[in-house]
Amino acid sequence: MTQGKSAARHLRDLREGGALTMAVSEAGQLAEMASQAEMALFVADCDRARNRSAVLRAIAKAVDYPLFFGGDLEALYDCLCDTITEQKTGVVLWLSHLHSADPALEDDAVNIEAVCADVAEFARDNGRAFAYYFEHAGRHAEPDTQPVAVSSRDQYDDEEEEDIDFDDSLDEDDDVEDGEVTDSDDDDEDER
Repeated sequence: MTQGKSAARHLRDLREGGALTMAVSEAGQLAEMASQAEMALFVADCDRARNRSAVLRAIAKAVDYPLFFGGDLEALYDCLCDTITEQKTGVVLWLSHLHSADPALEDDAVNIEAVCADVAEFARDNGRAFAYYFEHAGRHAEPDTQPVAVSSRDQYDDEEEEDIDFDDSLDEDDDVEDGEVTDSDDDDEDER
C-alpha cells in the first residue's frame, strides 16, 4: 500500500472512530490527520505512568478535565464522553508511550482500551467520532539497582547545644509574682 493510500485509510478510520492501527512511525501524522478531519487531538504522555491511576491522570491532564478521578474507569468513561460532547466533530486520543507490558499495567491497559471502545460507541450514537491510538512501549526499564550511600550520622550531632534559661527573661527588678497581673500588663495587651 502506498503512503497516499495509507494516509487516506487512516483518515477514514479517524472519521469512523474506534481503535486506530498504525505503525508508530505513522503516528506522527495524527496531528495533521486530526486537523484534516476537524477533530481535536489530545496526547496523553503515559511514559512515566506505572499504574492505572497514573495513566488516567495523564489522560485527564491531556483533555484538560478539571476533576481527578483516581483509578475509576467509569469516571474515565464520563470524562471522555464529556470531552467528546464539547467538540464539534470528535476527538482523537493518543496514549503516547503506554508501558502496557508492565505487570502493573497489563490488565489495566486492556480495561482502558475497552472503555475507549465504549466511548467510541457513545460518540457514534451522538453523531461524533472518537478515535484512539495506544502507542505500546513495552515495559519500563528496571530502576537502577546500585546501592545509594546514606549517612547515618545525625546532622545536628556536632552542633553545640545551647542551654536556654527561660527564667532569665524576667528582670530581677520585676515586682510581678507568679500569677499576679498588674494594670501595666493589661495596658501592654491592649496596645497589641
